[in-house]
Amino acid sequence: DAIAAAYTKLLEDSRAGSPPSDAAVTKNIDARELRYIQGDLKQESRAKLSAEQSKQLDTYLGKIRIAEYAEAAKKISIYADLSAFDVPSRTSVTGLYKKPADGAAQDAALFDMQWKLWIASDVMQAFNASNRAAGSVLQSPVKRLVSLSVQPMETAAVASSGEATSMGGEAPPADAESGDGAAAAPVAPSAEVALVDPVIDTKQQANRDFTKRFTGRVTNGVYDVRLADVSFIAETSKLPLVFDALSAQNFMTVTNVRLAPADPFIAARAGFLFGPESVSQVTATIETIWFRDWTSKHMPASVQTALGIVPTAATGVDVDPAAGAASGM
Repeated sequence: DAIAAAYTKLLEDSRAGSPPSDAAVTKNIDARELRYIQGDLKQESRAKLSAEQSKQLDTYLGKIRIAEYAEAAKKISIYADLSAFDVPSRTSVTGLYKKPADGAAQDAALFDMQWKLWIASDVMQAFNASNRAAGSVLQSPVKRLVSLSVQPMETAAVASSGEATSMGGEAPPADAESGDGAAAAPVAPSAEVALVDPVIDTKQQANRDFTKRFTGRVTNGVYDVRLADVSFIAETSKLPLVFDALSAQNFMTVTNVRLAPADPFIAARAGFLFGPESVSQVTATIETIWFRDWTSKHMPASVQTALGIVPTAATGVDVDPAAGAASGM
């Protein structure tokens, strides 16, 4: 619930909104239609209109519809709603994790929800920076966020397994029983050896792999890489400004871009007004960087294990679970 509410707050902070609903526009047009027929055309109903009067009425009602859309556009900076994000709902997670053995999978799924929110926040803050000087979406460089999807992150599993795993998809619950029929039991640290926040060596070599993308950046011991696929509508001439804003936000890099002309007339029929300048449909892959010296402190043990992060052992340290929860995100 808190994650879902945070996405709503993210949209509010971005002055995001949607065109008026079809029902609201239709209700206003119906009321204006009758007044125009009786007041301006001096007829009782549409059925009494001549062909010329019907054409005149349709032109008038078209202007009314556009005026409704324009009034809504003046109040926002960008078109966007919750459907653009991967927002978790109660129904999507209720009942997934039922047994104590599901705890690790549940922790990983919840942390990934939080991670996706962080990434969405960074992208939206970059869009906000692009649109800051605009009075409304009609002047904004970024007109509409269509979708933002965070890719699963491929990670190296613990060294002993020699296998690869991924994080970012929906984590399945663990089976209630192991192969021999015995229930899987969680492993807790002993009373004498407690696990504390891992210490990340920020001076270690951050390996690069230029076969992945031109930046060469891949998940390593210093930072993690998450990729986001973002589809949006933007003013074509202002795209360099938008890309600069993305690169200025927390080490993000646009690694792939596809452009296609966007038809403002088709968009206007659905209520989206983009202003007089040419616009493009942009599909971009954005590389985001997350330094482990702070993210690892918030990671559940299952996520640390998936990423190969080893917590520091502290002898004789009592760990208060309540205190740990209070210091979380």
